[in-house]
Amino acid sequence: MIYRIYGQKDTTIYEQTTRKNQNAGNDSILETTKFFDELSNTDLIGNSRILTQFDLTSLSSSIVSGDISGNIKFYLNLTSTQETEVQREYTLDIHQISGSWSEGMGSFYDNPVNTEGCSWVNRNDSAWVTSSFAANVTGSYTLNEGGGNWYTASVSNTLVSQPLSKYTVDLNADVTDYVNDWLSGSRPNNGFIIKRPQSQESGSVKYGSSKFFSNDTNTIYVPTLGVRWISGTFNTGSLEELTDDNIIVYAKNTLTEYKESSKAKLRVVGRARYPQRTFADSHPYTTIKYLPQTTYYKVKDVETNLSIIPYDTTYTTVDCDSTGNYFDFWFNTLQPERFYQFEFRVDRSGKSEYFDGPIFKVVR
Repeated sequence: MIYRIYGQKDTTIYEQTTRKNQNAGNDSILETTKFFDELSNTDLIGNSRILTQFDLTSLSSSIVSGDISGNIKFYLNLTSTQETEVQREYTLDIHQISGSWSEGMGSFYDNPVNTEGCSWVNRNDSAWVTSSFAANVTGSYTLNEGGGNWYTASVSNTLVSQPLSKYTVDLNADVTDYVNDWLSGSRPNNGFIIKRPQSQESGSVKYGSSKFFSNDTNTIYVPTLGVRWISGTFNTGSLEELTDDNIIVYAKNTLTEYKESSKAKLRVVGRARYPQRTFADSHPYTTIKYLPQTTYYKVKDVETNLSIIPYDTTYTTVDCDSTGNYFDFWFNTLQPERFYQFEFRVDRSGKSEYFDGPIFKVVR
């Protein structure tokens, strides 16, 4: 299953002298940018970094209860809104933040600037540490003191960097070791800091601007923490395999609306499009046959046609039990008050076949 947790808070912090005390917690955009003097166009005046945090309380409870189990993977996802003059290839580093911080309600275009909440200089009511760091904690800056504090690596000595390019602009980073540190209690969950490597922040090369949607965006492209695990099994019992060349696939007994808090086992049925006439006691349309193990589902947003949960050959499989094919789904992985559609893919005989599923709405 692929499950998504939505962001708890986020902000951008700015190093420029005129903005180092500014809070931008209410902005709809997060950005990692190098700023240069407008007159000289060569003098570096500061960098910006992204802070983001996710509430793991519900996730932790689901793991303790066994609803989420096995080899669990976690991915930090930020959707790009704009790339300006970026290098053909570049890197963003992701670290665990050391110490709490306040999101604030400021904006980049506030005049006068809002200084309440997190900024380049302050985490909340106190300043970021700039020297005499605690064990395994560090920080850095180019021109003005501050810029956050973070752990040098995970407890297992993992460092996370995300290669990006002019053609791969969305952030999709495996942060499993970081999240496991928080879930185990080895470190407090203060979220992630996303920044360019120090050599890129301090150098004269203009790496351009990478902007992402924040929690405060009015779009569906909010930051998410993706959770992936294998949730079902494939046990066909006494069912026969569906081997007909021309088939149809559909979801059975689905609803037009699902509560945001709903969890459901959704049944998927495959049958021959033109079943052969036989003299059997049972009607061919009522005989359940199982689809191959290479059957997958996805979820798309109807209005934007965006794949919210894409096909994944490991984590969006359609499973099987003695009753037929199914998949488990948690509807709070989707944003409420929107329409979505399930779609299905069957891989067999060296080709992929696609089938439209039901449209439904998630409601509060």
